[in-house]
Amino acid sequence: MRQQALIEIDGYLSKDGELRHTRDGRAVLGMSVAYTRRKRNQSGDWEDAGPTLWARFALWDEAAQKFADRMLKGTPVHVKGIPELRVWEKDGRHGANLEILFAQVSIVADVPCREQQPASQGEPADAWATPGTSWDETPF
Repeated sequence: MRQQALIEIDGYLSKDGELRHTRDGRAVLGMSVAYTRRKRNQSGDWEDAGPTLWARFALWDEAAQKFADRMLKGTPVHVKGIPELRVWEKDGRHGANLEILFAQVSIVADVPCREQQPASQGEPADAWATPGTSWDETPF
């Protein structure tokens, strides 16, 4: 049996999606989503219940082109894919980033795109649909 971990995050885009192209001309839309667990306190008000989780993900090719104008800062999204922790070191500092590979993305609510056209609700985008795609090709 093949084992594969999946992660699903409902959160908000932390900035506008950034559409770029690889050297071979493939479109890629890089984004990040933020999620903070919330709970009600004794007074009944909502409060943060822990640190914010940040995750990066990308849409590729047709999905990148299709969603580029809709993925704006603050857009509520549902992201599902394979979690991967990328450990890094720079100038003596160490850190780690959560990345979601083979992401499927749905916009949770209708939001206007950059041209103020209505967005489709819950329209899925299958990112990384092309076999052999490597996260290392991501230009951000």
